[in-house]
Amino acid sequence: MSILTPEQKTLFDQLSKDRQQNADVLEKRSMRGVKLRVIEKYSESAQFIYELLQNADDVKATHVRFVLNQSGMLFAHNGTVHFSITHPDSEESDTQYQRLGHINAITSIGNSNKYEAQIGKFGVGFKAIFQYTNTPEIYDPPFCFKIERFIVPIWLDTDHPERQANETLFYFPFDNPAQPAHQAFQAILDKLKNLTHPLLFLRHLNQITWLADQNQGCYSKTIIQSLAGGKEVMTQQLLNQTPVTTRFLVFTGPLSVSDQQSPQFINIAYLMWEALPPISYQHTFPAYCFFATKETTQLRFIVQAPFLLTDNREGIKQGEAWNQKLIQAIAQLTAESLPQIKKLNWLTDAFFNVLPLHEPDFPTEHPFRIVYDTVLETLQSHKALLPTPEKKAITRQQAYLAENPDLLNLFTSAQLSELMNHPDAHWVFPKTRHNNKILWEYIKTHLVNQEITQDKVLKRMTKAFIQNQTDTWLMQFYTYLLDKPRYLKHKKEILRTKSILRLTDEQIVPAYNRAGKIQVYLPTDSESEYPTVKPCFLKHEKSKQFLLALGLDKPKDYEEIQYYILPRYQKNGEIEPAIMLRDFRKLVRYFLNCPWQKKAEYVNQLKTIPFCRALYQKKKCATCRISFISILNR
Repeated sequence: MSILTPEQKTLFDQLSKDRQQNADVLEKRSMRGVKLRVIEKYSESAQFIYELLQNADDVKATHVRFVLNQSGMLFAHNGTVHFSITHPDSEESDTQYQRLGHINAITSIGNSNKYEAQIGKFGVGFKAIFQYTNTPEIYDPPFCFKIERFIVPIWLDTDHPERQANETLFYFPFDNPAQPAHQAFQAILDKLKNLTHPLLFLRHLNQITWLADQNQGCYSKTIIQSLAGGKEVMTQQLLNQTPVTTRFLVFTGPLSVSDQQSPQFINIAYLMWEALPPISYQHTFPAYCFFATKETTQLRFIVQAPFLLTDNREGIKQGEAWNQKLIQAIAQLTAESLPQIKKLNWLTDAFFNVLPLHEPDFPTEHPFRIVYDTVLETLQSHKALLPTPEKKAITRQQAYLAENPDLLNLFTSAQLSELMNHPDAHWVFPKTRHNNKILWEYIKTHLVNQEITQDKVLKRMTKAFIQNQTDTWLMQFYTYLLDKPRYLKHKKEILRTKSILRLTDEQIVPAYNRAGKIQVYLPTDSESEYPTVKPCFLKHEKSKQFLLALGLDKPKDYEEIQYYILPRYQKNGEIEPAIMLRDFRKLVRYFLNCPWQKKAEYVNQLKTIPFCRALYQKKKCATCRISFISILNR
């Protein structure tokens, strides 16, 4: 074992004497409460385990081990920064300039500056071990000592037999009468079995092993790969050979502090799962200060920073400028992670569920309200971050939300642009539905130009727009309307007077005129005077059903005769022989097939109408016609 130098031995003796004097004060009846408040500040048992891990990471350990039995607990690590000691008379300045010796710190009560306190440099947190022991032992040659009376270092002449080479070892005998040994054993065992992501945010430590009678376990951390400015980190817990693996996408940001302070970092960590995108949004997480606190964030990802914590290290101190600076940096890091998520092609509808969306969860006074505001500001900026059906991201200025997925599938981006008179309009959030109320309202309220409903589509749909569409698209449009019977029922009158029908001659017209008279008919087997829709729509079953639902039918023979054929012969002017022949056939067909009750009326109507040009002395008569009834009588 290494031997103390004379200077180290002198400093140790001076420190021990100084701490004995302090212990005399602490043990006065008027001061006993100070010790109890320090020891019992944690609401959870064995919380000191996290303090030991923090201290090990601070001295650059990569591996720690716990050995637990009914009489005590051994803790050892392979840190490369070893115990030091400084003069007790210079502790104030040594603390200020980060020169305070480790033995000085571990035998003090809260004698560390505010930044070191966050990384566990033997601050008050270490004192929680005195819930279970009265005489913790430390072995880091040349320093081997135990602590008595809470703060007094006592020299030990021999090394611990279980300390391995290059290890720093702590041994905690269960000798506190207030905590029976079996209770101490069980409390620590339960904590070792249930550490919450203990390695995720530590800078050096990547493995924890523990052994306790018939139980054993291991925690490990592996950086799988770098991903678009972040790192995929896998943590694994092995409890009695049963593994539980968890993956995170971790982003790290530097934090600006004064030159006198050690570099500080903040992190956000997205929990990953097997689905695509591989970011889970099922849980909210507390804030982390290297380990989980009890400070609720309402966030669905983990935020970690060297916060100033309350005395029991369970909450973040409110109103501290330092903490506010950290949360602002976290908000910015969250916003900066979004373009990185985009690079991974994970910026989908589902990913947005992990973001802070529900404003009532973040009232103005909420410490993490700025995360909500910064994310919203970023999404509303000119950065292309909103997902589209084309698998590309766009800005809010281009974004439109479809009331239902059928609308989104019916109108392409080009059609949407024409409909909305926007040069580059796109649908966004193609997988989001109304049943996801929080995300839907967030999108509709904050992230799009407007929500496009069926009514808005119908209102903005012009004759020119329909003219530009193919017959196939019109069939899809008619099918869309037919498949919404309630909408079709309530909007039938509007649809009847909207120019959405294509005729045989390619004109676009409404089914009814403004007077409520039908003006479009279904095509007939023979030529008709009536305007009829293109035959292709009748061959498409859904389109045919839609046209029938609008009230379209084949033209009636008598109506065609009355409104189209007979008026033609009441005017002066030449009529093509082919038209005359066609009209004659229709007149005869109706005469032969009309109900007997109407035949007399029909005949009387035809008597006075000149129908055919007459031949006079085998020459065409240009001035006379004979009536239809005259022909029949002959």
